[in-house]
Amino acid sequence: MSSRTVIHLRSECKPLEYRSALTPSATKSLIEHAYTVNVERSPARIFKDEEFETAGATLVPEGSWPTVPDSHLILGLKELPEEATPLKHIHIQFAHNPAGNKFSAASPAAAAPSTTSNSSPTPPAAASPPSAPQPATAAPPSPS
Repeated sequence: MSSRTVIHLRSECKPLEYRSALTPSATKSLIEHAYTVNVERSPARIFKDEEFETAGATLVPEGSWPTVPDSHLILGLKELPEEATPLKHIHIQFAHNPAGNKFSAASPAAAAPSTTSNSSPTPPAAASPPSAPQPATAAPPSPS
């Protein structure tokens, strides 16, 4: 008997955070692809708890992620409070770096050309646009 991978969607604890790392339709798709999805109840999430339940998820108490088995994958949006460390689970987190953050591509520090002594500035590598799909060429008809 094979065990199913369990994804545990956290209830976000940051004030004014209504987003969700999963939608009910994505939850349904995961379940159809042999995942088990547990969703923490949330009073603030943009989707109602019942929408996840209708999609096939199991609703679990808000804030229960620290006590689930180590094998569960914990899914969330925002960073966790520092007192939540050390973490025993694998965590999947969606995050962004606002413009001006030293790690952001829009930051002057990240976009500045790199220089080394006795060398000229090296511009950052430009991303190439994806290649357009090439039309299939049919073989010419054989003479009969």
